[in-house]
Amino acid sequence: MDRLGRMSKSSTDGPQRLLKNSKAREAIYEVMNLYNKKISEENLVDFQGNGY
Repeated sequence: MDRLGRMSKSSTDGPQRLLKNSKAREAIYEVMNLYNKKISEENLVDFQGNGY
């Protein structure tokens, strides 16, 4: 069973579900890694959780 969260009247509202091993998920992961690398190179700080 898929967890879809709250359902809205319009399917175009809000975030869409990302399938595992999808091209969109892979692209988002690559952008996240590039972002983390760039802010690390500039010695900038982004929110990092404390393992919670």
